[in-house]
Amino acid sequence: MRFLSQAWLNNNAFTGTIPNMSNSTHLFDLQLHSNGLIGLVPSSLFSLPSLTNISLDNNNLEGPIPMFHKRVKATWESNNFCRSNVGPCDPQVMVMLEIFAALGHPEFSRIKGNDVCTDGVFLRCRRGKIVSVDFRGQYLNGAISPAFSNLTSLVNLTLTNNNFTGSIPKSLTTLPQLQLLDVSRNNLSGQIPKFSSKVKLITRGNAFLGLNVSRQGEGEKAAASRNGGPSKTKVLIPLWIVDLGYVWFQRNYKERKRKERKVEEYSLFHGLVCQQ
Repeated sequence: MRFLSQAWLNNNAFTGTIPNMSNSTHLFDLQLHSNGLIGLVPSSLFSLPSLTNISLDNNNLEGPIPMFHKRVKATWESNNFCRSNVGPCDPQVMVMLEIFAALGHPEFSRIKGNDVCTDGVFLRCRRGKIVSVDFRGQYLNGAISPAFSNLTSLVNLTLTNNNFTGSIPKSLTTLPQLQLLDVSRNNLSGQIPKFSSKVKLITRGNAFLGLNVSRQGEGEKAAASRNGGPSKTKVLIPLWIVDLGYVWFQRNYKERKRKERKVEEYSLFHGLVCQQ
């Protein structure tokens, strides 16, 4: 969209985040108001050399109020910015926004104002610092964000019963106050970082976690042995092979019957000819 100069995308029920538009160097007018846009206002918009007019009103944008060049007429009313005036967000707000972005901005991720401790459902705070994050059973997908390691007062991190993939970030081992990490019943894999002895680590229900899979199939074999299953790898015949064998049998059976029928017809015809 290098030569895009004007975009009126308002009132279209668009959702998701605003994409990187740094290549739109000719864009001077961008209307995004009255949609369902979320996340931070990307910094790429601030440096557009031709931009003079932008409207972001009536969305669910988060983070700090955007700061555009003085030549730009910008409006941003009715969003979910952390402050009502220009200025930075609380560091914990920015950390949680980074974590929620990695999870695809789930519905419960809306932070009101500049204080994450007002949540009271998924977060627990002590003296203004997050000490507990509990995301159990929220149908979350994606990787565990390394940004959790920036919550230096975190004591309990509960991520059980979701669909997290990838590995456990090694950076979590640096959390000085951590006492509980529950990642059970997910789809995690890779090696388990070494945590302090004071940390209670719960990992059950992740078939490939802790495995060093070097060849295809070894992971399944090791997981079966570890979970009490048979140590020998079962040979499973793919369905397409079974189907191919069935088709081969059918064709050969029909071909054999056809030949037998021809022999019978020839014998019958030869017998009739001989009788004449």
